Amino acid sequence: MSLQNFVERIELPDAVVYETARVFDNAFGPWIALLEKALYTVFPAGMQWMSDYTENNAHPLSRKLPMLTPAPMLFAALCYTVTVPFLCWMSRYVLPRLQLKAFSFVHSVFLTILSAYMWVGILSTALASYDSLWNQGVDPNSPNAWRMAKLIWLFYASKIPEFMDTFIMCLKGQRPFWEKVDPATGTTVERSQLTFLHCYHHFSIFPIWYFVTLEGPGGDACWSAQLNSWVHIIMYAYYSVSLVAGKEGGVRAFLNRHKFWITRIQMLQFASNNAQSFYLLTLEKNLYPRHLSVMLFFYMLTLLALFGNFLLRNEGAKQKGSKAKRA
Repeated sequence: MSLQNFVERIELPDAVVYETARVFDNAFGPWIALLEKALYTVFPAGMQWMSDYTENNAHPLSRKLPMLTPAPMLFAALCYTVTVPFLCWMSRYVLPRLQLKAFSFVHSVFLTILSAYMWVGILSTALASYDSLWNQGVDPNSPNAWRMAKLIWLFYASKIPEFMDTFIMCLKGQRPFWEKVDPATGTTVERSQLTFLHCYHHFSIFPIWYFVTLEGPGGDACWSAQLNSWVHIIMYAYYSVSLVAGKEGGVRAFLNRHKFWITRIQMLQFASNNAQSFYLLTLEKNLYPRHLSVMLFFYMLTLLALFGNFLLRNEGAKQKGSKAKRA
């Protein structure tokens, strides 16, 4: 089987794209319309600018893809922003602290499988379509352009189920980053998974990929998308195994010993994306939208800084703990 035949065989069906969007619209369509109306009332100039920007900059392939107007993107970002503190409040005052082990396992396995499909699909389609690693435009007339556009759209849409990572943490009673002291006891809150880094990354990545999918659904976007999908295979597979591993034993010891390697791999990913963006910005003739490379370059810098700080703080705490045990 040739690579092109393989790409055609694993192509994301159009029906999956449009049916996914239909389910989303059936669930949230009236709320999205209500939000859009309210935003046009309160911020008419801003919403008109976003609408004009979308109309003027949408790639021909993106015009065939659903959920690529400002309202659904803003709705998802607003929902995340409102839901996180609401669930934290519910977990503290209304609901008991939930374990959600089975649900978390299914969620992690689902995202592992989805990430694997996206990685294989984007990587193989890129290898079958492009003749160089970087500086690739999005030619709407190339044979695999629509196949790749659908995969980039799927990558963009996959950021919505990833919101569930944060919601699970909230329902399990993790204290949010903005709480330094527990108001109920007055004691200092222990380090939590619900960090500023986690919330910033999950909140910001969806709007970022909205603009990438809108203006460049293919080409140089493939590098970031396939790399992130590969990292997420490792990350969500780790979460899946961690949920079924016992609290002690060889598997748990292995997981504990290597958990910070996931952060290191993520940082390598961001550094690689930064290198790509920097390279594209040095070219006189850039085939991919230049302003998207600028956006990704500075966004990756923020992630490198936040993830680096997270790694240094946690490894420092780990070393202190080891010294305390030896003492």
